[in-house]
Amino acid sequence: MAGKRIVALVGDFYHQAGPMRDALRAVADALDAVVEPVDDPATLDWSALPRDGALVVARENRLAPQEDPKATWITQTHESGLAAFVAGGGSLAVLHAGLASYPFEGPWWDTVRGGFLFHPSEHPHFTVRSLEVPHPSVRGFSGLSLTDEMYFVRVDAARTTRLLEVSSPDYGVSCAAWAHAVGKGRVFCLTPGHTAQVLADPGYRSLLGNGLRWVMDRGA
Repeated sequence: MAGKRIVALVGDFYHQAGPMRDALRAVADALDAVVEPVDDPATLDWSALPRDGALVVARENRLAPQEDPKATWITQTHESGLAAFVAGGGSLAVLHAGLASYPFEGPWWDTVRGGFLFHPSEHPHFTVRSLEVPHPSVRGFSGLSLTDEMYFVRVDAARTTRLLEVSSPDYGVSCAAWAHAVGKGRVFCLTPGHTAQVLADPGYRSLLGNGLRWVMDRGA
């Protein structure tokens, strides 16, 4: 029986919870873990995050962008709690929408060290390639070819390790994955993962599983 918990904040106005939840569950067995989806951050017990598993943030910060683009869920208390969780030995994976509309300063930024800037209005075809960094989360990665929402991001390259990049002949290049330690904990970030087709892709799921394994395994 799985012994580790992956608590996952999933689902928002632009991102259905189901496909991301299914992708996480598909990789959880190999990690000896169970996925606990949470669709409302207000119901999450921030004092009881799993020390033997991971926290996944895969929803954007805005609560109802179609009604009030400025209303967000994360507070200074949430940010400080998240930062303390990771620094104290917690595992954090931030996936796609989890990078959108969050602060570019303060405890969140100091922990995640990257964030969404914009994406093309269409879903272009792009490649995901390795930056040839010898990191466990991308070991054996041979590249992906996807049609998906293409995130362009700001990354604090001086304080993280850039692992992958996305490239499109029509739109250019941006970082696609990065990872780093914060205190005793670890953080892994991945930008693709908008459509159900991409979230079901075996290559994407392999990459997701490797990233989660790295943040959860202090020996790697």
